[in-house]
Amino acid sequence: MSRTKAIIVVHQFGHAAHMGSILEIAEKFDLRVIEDNAESIGGKYKGKLLGTLGDLSTYSFFGNKIMTTGEGGAVLTNDPNIALKCRELRDHGMNSKKRYQHIYHGFNYRMTNMQAAVGLAQMEKIEFILNQRAKQMNAYYLELNNLEGVTLRKFSSWCEPVHWMMTLSLEDNYDRDEFLSFMSDSGVDCRQMINPVHHAKHFLDQFENESFPVSTEVSKQSVHLPSGLSIDLNQIQKISGLIKKFLNSYS
Repeated sequence: MSRTKAIIVVHQFGHAAHMGSILEIAEKFDLRVIEDNAESIGGKYKGKLLGTLGDLSTYSFFGNKIMTTGEGGAVLTNDPNIALKCRELRDHGMNSKKRYQHIYHGFNYRMTNMQAAVGLAQMEKIEFILNQRAKQMNAYYLELNNLEGVTLRKFSSWCEPVHWMMTLSLEDNYDRDEFLSFMSDSGVDCRQMINPVHHAKHFLDQFENESFPVSTEVSKQSVHLPSGLSIDLNQIQKISGLIKKFLNSYS
């Protein structure tokens, strides 16, 4: 524990992490809290906006995220010292007060003006984006929430989630890869859940004697449904109808 400097919290798929308990631990051990808010812009924990609870938060503006600049991201903080260091690190580690004097092993992470302009335009309509995404999630849940054979994510009472990606988990008697093939053959592109971290080749040696059955099962049986902002109610009904057809084919 003496080597630990910070806690990195991931607000996964639009759902807040248990920030109350996490902040208590951070205060007890004098740790910084970094919120990974790439998937949860607009979400809240007990009424507080995600990304504003820790010492700093990070954002992804990749093309499939809630808001986008095409690529890239941002760091948010109210600590001027952290903000200054981030600015220097993104610009080759160059001293902000003396050009061409490099004081850190930095990076070339500067956002272009064109990307920033896209991001500002996205921010101007962020409420519209969040509302459209909420309508999409509600439509999917209306169609699929009580469907036998699949499970949808549940939300904690202290969380005001934001919809990033519609994900469902198939029960064990259904083959996830068969589902993906069926949907693809029907003209609908669905994606498998990402593989567990401990399955990555560069981590295999570290976890060769360990097992993580929950993450493995979630990965093996879960899929992401089309979740782009342009997906409308008719398309959601069509997608849901195909899911029901696939499930019925196992009867």
